[in-house]
Amino acid sequence: DISDGAVTKMQDKFESMANGIKNAGRILPVPLGFSFSTLNNSMADSQFLELNKYTALQIAAAMGIKPNQINNYEKATHSNVEFEQTSFYVDTLLSILTMYEQELTYKLLTEGERDAGYYFKFNVDAMLRANFETRMNGYATAVNNGIMKPNEAREKEDLPTDADGNKLIVNGNYIPLSMVGKQWDKNKKGDENIE
Repeated sequence: DISDGAVTKMQDKFESMANGIKNAGRILPVPLGFSFSTLNNSMADSQFLELNKYTALQIAAAMGIKPNQINNYEKATHSNVEFEQTSFYVDTLLSILTMYEQELTYKLLTEGERDAGYYFKFNVDAMLRANFETRMNGYATAVNNGIMKPNEAREKEDLPTDADGNKLIVNGNYIPLSMVGKQWDKNKKGDENIE
């Protein structure tokens, strides 16, 4: 039997001699009565694990989905999961949802309703929802450029609407391309009048 202090001392000594690049390739002494044993899998276990990975990839390929959609995160990183989600929507779901939308519109709406512009459309905003910073930058761009009303952006975030948020707004400094340079001419004429 070895005391707890001796075990801790031996662990510390072992780690100082075995860990790190500087110890690579060095001979490691083993105390009397101890031996090393490998912790690797048998060939059958290794083949089973590889077969499982291969099968998961084949299932994903057959279903037209990315491996991370069936919990195979071997090559996934945190930074590309959002991209993978968008890719899943574009590569797999978009065509399927479009078929359903067209079928529902054709079979469930009357010809008069279709002529009036009614149609079915799936809302995939929740699935494509980006991280907070990306969403806020997108809303700011849409609101500042008169594409979206402030209340529309607030509704998408489940925030209460504001009485003053139902108007499209744009930056007052924006001018049409046809007006570029005319402001300078106007200021130049004004300066001449001052003199």
